[in-house]
Amino acid sequence: MSSLLAFYRIASPMTSLNFGLPEFGKTTASNIQTIKVELDKDSKLKIDNNTLTMGEARQRIHEFLLIEPNLKGIELTTFRDTPYTSYLEVIEMFNSVYSDLNKNMGNVSKNIIINDLK
Repeated sequence: MSSLLAFYRIASPMTSLNFGLPEFGKTTASNIQTIKVELDKDSKLKIDNNTLTMGEARQRIHEFLLIEPNLKGIELTTFRDTPYTSYLEVIEMFNSVYSDLNKNMGNVSKNIIINDLK
């Protein structure tokens, strides 16, 4: 964290910065349906216990969110041993899906939930 950003955070505690990152451990609202994605320690993506490539997972998530995207979200579970680069690639893929939805459907709420690590 840069010293300027650290100073800003200390000097203005009432203001929160929103970097658009998913919230860790956020619980789902009862009216949001989620697709559960698991990223294991070997960087394998699973949806419904099926191992998928990044492209297949992206397509499946996009299809899931296509109908009523503001009432749906993505729930990601990772393991402690998961490589950080794999985690970042998956988050980038989620952001790409939401970007496509925003282009085609207007303002779509980004609902990405990160579960506690296994």
